[in-house]
Order: sequence, then C-alpha cells, then structure tokens
Amino acid sequence: MIVERENVQRYLNSGTLLVSKKSPGEFSMQIRILLMALVALCASSLAMASDYYVDITNRTGYTIYYMYVSPGKSKSWEEDVLGSDVLMNGDTQRVTLTGYTNPYFDIRLVDEDNDSYTFWNIDVSKQDIVVTLDHLD
Repeated sequence: MIVERENVQRYLNSGTLLVSKKSPGEFSMQIRILLMALVALCASSLAMASDYYVDITNRTGYTIYYMYVSPGKSKSWEEDVLGSDVLMNGDTQRVTLTGYTNPYFDIRLVDEDNDSYTFWNIDVSKQDIVVTLDHLD
C-alpha cells in the first residue's frame, strides 16, 4: 500500500486511522521484537530482589556483640547488623535482609570474648539459626 506522507500525518493526527508504510516482512519483524521484549520484561520481573529474614537465637552462654550477614559465597563480610545493640544469651533477634535475589547467606556472630560462630550458605527462607557452643569456630 502506498500512501502519501501528508495523508499518513493527517490520519495519525486525527486518531482515526493507523497506516503503516512497512512491508509485511518488516511489520512481522517488529511484532517479533515486541514479543521478545515482553518476554524479557516478564523474565526480569521474576528475578527481582526480594526481602528475606532470619531469626537468630543465642544459646552460647555469652553475649553476641557483632552479627555479620553477607550473600552466600561472598568474598567479604557486610556491616554489623546489630549496630550498637547486642544479643543476650537466650534472646532471639530477627534480621531482615532486603534487596537480595536469593535466600542464601553467610552469617558470622562474634561474642564478648571475641569468639566467632560462622554459618555458611544458609537458606534463610527455610532455616533459622540457634547458635550454641557447638558452632564455635
């Protein structure tokens, strides 16, 4: 179909008719590209970040001063999530982890004697932690 540019512009401005000067093959290619973009958008929304939490219960007999949580298999520890707080023996602390794409975390706790307890690659969507002296590094 051959349409003059003025006529196309007039119809587009009126909003009553959409005319394409593309061949059927070009139009088909545009549809395929649009569909691929929609599929990619849907797939990316599935991989979006989520919020997780883990409850950590201290049964060591000592006060926990530091609690480091990092994504599983990370090469370094993130900041102390307790901040100025401590986790007394017998207490439980819920740690909320926001903005992560998977639930696997490494967790290191350090007590008042500077002893550490490390848990590697914990799936916090399925498991909470009760730390005892058996977990001493």
